[in-house]
Amino acid sequence: MTWQIAARYRYDWARFTDWARSRGETFLPAGPLVILDYLISHPAADSTQRGRLAAINHAHTTFGYPPPGRAAALRDALTAARYDRTATLRARVQEVLPLPEWGWPEGLFGRRDAAMLVLAAAGLPYKTIAELRLSDLESHPDQVIIGSVPLAVLHATDNEDSCPVAVLHRWTAAVPLLVQAPATMAAARDWLTTGARQPSTLDSTQLAVPLLVSIDRDGRPPLPMTHMAATSVRSIVRNHLSGQVRSHRSRIPDRGDARPGRSELSLVPDSPLPDVHDRGVQARKNAVTLFDDLDLDNVYDEVSRRYDEILNRFHWT
Repeated sequence: MTWQIAARYRYDWARFTDWARSRGETFLPAGPLVILDYLISHPAADSTQRGRLAAINHAHTTFGYPPPGRAAALRDALTAARYDRTATLRARVQEVLPLPEWGWPEGLFGRRDAAMLVLAAAGLPYKTIAELRLSDLESHPDQVIIGSVPLAVLHATDNEDSCPVAVLHRWTAAVPLLVQAPATMAAARDWLTTGARQPSTLDSTQLAVPLLVSIDRDGRPPLPMTHMAATSVRSIVRNHLSGQVRSHRSRIPDRGDARPGRSELSLVPDSPLPDVHDRGVQARKNAVTLFDDLDLDNVYDEVSRRYDEILNRFHWT
């Protein structure tokens, strides 16, 4: 029976029939509750579940049965399950936030990853998140509209640390610095370590840059700036939710607390500088003694004599 199913549906249909046989369930025709039990027993992304349901519907129509996936009870149950997953994800993201927003490069990673988390908590698929551009965000003080459809509308909350609007604003403030100085990242590093930043604006062509990009260990984005893979977005989100995200330590010496509003920055290092003054003075004394032993006048005379000799030999004028 399986061989008669279209090739793109065979794998999903075979999995469903094997599962139904193992439980003594009728799979052709299959009741909506049987299908729902199957889908709940095999959790997956919405796109995967839709593919499984499409395969089951196709098999039924191939053998002359009405497609069971169109039953209202099944659609309502799947919609409720999707909302439950989104609510669970949103609650977990609230527990993970806040992430570091200052320091180099941990502040850069923290701002980007926090933006990923709130976008995932909004119910956006990882592929959609990975394909977003800066121009896809319409930012307002109390909300951020994503996409022209729109794909999602994120509203401000009272918690500044986990407010999705504040989180996205913090990340989009860093994106222009990545676009304008990707080679050295000096501007972004200075901003995240001192809190001082020159105002920057992007023209209409620069707004088309990816919203999220990969960042290497030194805080540099790829050149040219390209979209992250959906698998990378998923991996980063899942690592944060599971507490397995790795720390990002800079190979550049710490330049102090960068949070704006700090009244003063310490100019005295935590540890004393190495005592090299005496060694430097002694090196200068040794150099003076060495040059005193040289008869520089005779050296210069010899160089001049040999120079004239070479010119005369080759008749250069």
